[in-house]
Amino acid sequence: MAHTITFSRLHLSCRSRTTSSVRDGGIALNTSIFKRRSPFARKEIKTQGIQIHNHRKLAQVFTSTSETHPMPRSSSPGERAMQLYECINEKNFKALDEIISEDCCFEDFSFPTPFKGKKEVLLFFAQLTSSMGKNVKFNPKHISDDEETAWVNWHLEWRGNEIPFTRGCSFYECSKDGERLVLRKAQVFVESPIKPGGIVLILLKTITSLFDDFPTATERFLKSPHAIMQWAMRIYNMFLAPFIGTLLASYINSWKFVVRMIGCALGMIIFILKLFFN
Repeated sequence: MAHTITFSRLHLSCRSRTTSSVRDGGIALNTSIFKRRSPFARKEIKTQGIQIHNHRKLAQVFTSTSETHPMPRSSSPGERAMQLYECINEKNFKALDEIISEDCCFEDFSFPTPFKGKKEVLLFFAQLTSSMGKNVKFNPKHISDDEETAWVNWHLEWRGNEIPFTRGCSFYECSKDGERLVLRKAQVFVESPIKPGGIVLILLKTITSLFDDFPTATERFLKSPHAIMQWAMRIYNMFLAPFIGTLLASYINSWKFVVRMIGCALGMIIFILKLFFN
């Protein structure tokens, strides 16, 4: 059921997945998803009158600001996920603190280990928002949820323009903390800028052929992959690390030098462009 809310100089649309009822001359709205499409949605809103057009026209008087109005309570994981991206885009760490559980586990597969606990997760978000700068924002394209889980397809944008190779998919598990719905677990998959294409299929065929040729060893490996990897690392450290480590160190140092040179060149280009276009 659609409801149209008309402000004095602002028009918004909200869509509710539940019904509304009129009781005792009033109207009760139970909105599970509130999608703001106006460019004024992130700005401070002050109004003295609202007209809600339904079967009746009702008037309600209130004044709200983005600084004093608390984070709205969410009744669904999808709303919580949407609020997470809003907080990241607005760098609102106070609101982030309210929607993340104390035992939150944030697993971004671009990193070797997950971030565990609210402190580590908030530190990660602080570093993330700092890296995003002033103009890069998350754009959650599709959000779906059920009773305890939400999944989101998103990408990064710079001033409304999509940045290549920044698409991702995130899964969120929620739990109740008193009356609040908080994010307890997250898994994030990010698009890789390297597109191996058919090489992946060749590699998959090679691995599956090895599995079929050595079924006994494959079963042992799949049952305890970490133990086998530990033995492989021990063998590597004993025999190969002294030689390969030196080569890798020189290779990494050479790439660091190249990156620094590219960074200096880009800095000079940006400086020259500012001189001509400012």
